[in-house]
Amino acid sequence: MLNKYVILAAAVAMTYPVGRLARSMPTLRATLALLLGFLPFVGIDQLNVDLWGVPYYRGESLGFEITIVDLCVMALLVSLPEERQGPVPYRLPRYFYLAAVLFSIGAAAVPLYSWFSFWKLVRAYFLFAVVYRAVHLDARLGSNLADGFAVGILYSLVIGLYERYVEGYYQVTADFDHQNTLGMTVNLVFPVAWAVVLAGQSRVWGTLATAAAGVLVVMTLSRGSLALFGVAVLVVLVGSLVRGVTRWKVFVLCVMVLAGGIVLAKSSDSIIERFTEAPEGSELARQKFEGAAASMLEDYPLGVGVNQFSHQLDHGGYADEFGLIDQDRDAIVHHIYWLTLAEMGLVGLLALLVLCAAPWWTALRGAWRMRGDVRGDVLLGCLAGLSVTYLQGLYEWVARQTPMTYLYFGLLGLTAGLYRQWLDEQRIGAAIEEAARAAVERERPKDEARVELGIAS
Repeated sequence: MLNKYVILAAAVAMTYPVGRLARSMPTLRATLALLLGFLPFVGIDQLNVDLWGVPYYRGESLGFEITIVDLCVMALLVSLPEERQGPVPYRLPRYFYLAAVLFSIGAAAVPLYSWFSFWKLVRAYFLFAVVYRAVHLDARLGSNLADGFAVGILYSLVIGLYERYVEGYYQVTADFDHQNTLGMTVNLVFPVAWAVVLAGQSRVWGTLATAAAGVLVVMTLSRGSLALFGVAVLVVLVGSLVRGVTRWKVFVLCVMVLAGGIVLAKSSDSIIERFTEAPEGSELARQKFEGAAASMLEDYPLGVGVNQFSHQLDHGGYADEFGLIDQDRDAIVHHIYWLTLAEMGLVGLLALLVLCAAPWWTALRGAWRMRGDVRGDVLLGCLAGLSVTYLQGLYEWVARQTPMTYLYFGLLGLTAGLYRQWLDEQRIGAAIEEAARAAVERERPKDEARVELGIAS
């Protein structure tokens, strides 16, 4: 037990010297940004330390943990130059949701479980703030973060291929707990690589990541992930064509149709079987969980407390009321919005929707306004990833899981950082133009006087 805390203390202490070294070594700072995108794809439960945890609980947060991702965030913060950048974006949405989480703890039957979730949210906000400041200062760090996403996808593909063709898995999970988690995670981040490919940038690397994402999602045989992968591909494709049609995009479209046809022909039997012969018990279980969530909301209009659904389901009589089998008595409703309603009431759901809408609107505005700028293409990818994640939340609670939380708030930092950087450039450009115009106006009377006196200018 002592060794765990000694190792943690040593690791935390190392973040400062590593960060200071990275301040003078851009390559090391770029590596830290890449790791933030990659590490959530690794079996992160093996890379954390629980200061105090309840591992047998089946909620979305199991303890006061610190992971290797948190250490990378701390080191990246130290590596950044000490420059004033103004406040971190989305203050009102973030504070609103944080307040809703804190308020819900008052209704919790086991407050400790709720404080676990609060601690994870604080770490996620910290990651968002650091990524935002890093990308705002240097867009290349945003590129490094996106490269981390791509490396994570390719890493997962290697694991998935091993599971499928060596271990004989029907639905691959890679280093995640469930195939749906893998599919939803991939769908969140792969659109960034796809959008950059269509922009004519990172043609080989981005194409590899996009192709790997497609193969992975097919191997998960997750119905929601399969459908929403197609939605994300189309959103980016249409958005990119709206931004401008090029011969490269037409070529990529033709290749995509051909390659997609080959993959579908190879996997069509499994995909069709997955959609047509899906077990009825799975859908029935989802309905029972949603019914239990609705019943909780009716009994507790302000919610039962964040990270309390599993406890209330088992100990509040709802598992018996809805006839859940033993293995589902302390599970979680597969619907992020019903989960939020049950745990934090209508105010909590409103806070979640506001928090989700703010970066989505930023990505939409950036993708529309930043035409001719590859950063706008990255924001188009962020827009597609956020959109399908919000849609898949109608069928999953994965967004609350730690790896997905890291990737989501990392993507938010990338979105806000790139857009704010572009806005700053526009303001500086406008100020320069205004100063030049004022200088011309000041010189104009002199020119007119010279003309009146017949003096050549």
